[in-house]
Order: sequence, then C-alpha cells, then structure tokens
Amino acid sequence: MKPEPKVAEVASFRLRRRPLFDHQPQRFRRPRNHRASWSHRQADFRAAKENCKQEAEKAVQAAVAKQVNDVVREALSSIDDTRLSSVREYRSFFPARIEAMKLSLKEESTEEMAAQWKRHGDAIEAGRKR
Repeated sequence: MKPEPKVAEVASFRLRRRPLFDHQPQRFRRPRNHRASWSHRQADFRAAKENCKQEAEKAVQAAVAKQVNDVVREALSSIDDTRLSSVREYRSFFPARIEAMKLSLKEESTEEMAAQWKRHGDAIEAGRKR
C-alpha cells in the first residue's frame, strides 16, 4: 500500500534551526568588525571636518577679497575725483595766466619799442646837430 502523498510531505518536513533570512536588514545588522567600522566613521568625520574647514577658508578669502576690492575701488575713485578737480582748476587758471603773459609781453614790447624809437630819434637828432 502506498502512503498518501500528503502524509509523505508532512513526514519529511524538518524544522529549521536558522533564521528565515540569510542576512538581517541593514539597520539591524551589527558590523562584523566594530573597530574597523568605527575607524571608517572617524575618517569620514575627519574628511567632512576638513572639507568644512576648507569651505570656511574659501568663504573668508572671498569676503576679504570683496572688502579689499571695495576699498581699492573707493581709493581709486577718490584719486580720480582729485585728478579731475585739479584738471578743472588748471584749465580755469590757464586762460587767465595766458592773458597775464600777453599783457606782460605787450608792455615789455611797447617799452622796448619806445626805447628803440627814442634811441633812433636821438640818433637822428644827433645827426642833425652835426
């Protein structure tokens, strides 16, 4: 007589002593080498700290560069304003100085011409008296 198929399946059933899953989910699993995992976390922390430090230094350099650029721009603007003011003052002074020089030359040339005419006239009179 043949045993019924269902009874054969039940008779061959064995209890499992290991868990149903070969591995635990990631969040529940403990690392096999706890120290290695800790050192990796420390290295990651150090790398993140170094990156943060570098980014902070870059931000400080950018802020200092911006402030220096602003100060230099203001200084150059002030120098340019002073230069333009000096040019305007010189241009306003220049025509008056030219006129003064012209008058001075006219006076000198008039005096020189008068002196020459006087010498010439004296020479003519001296020639007549002879």
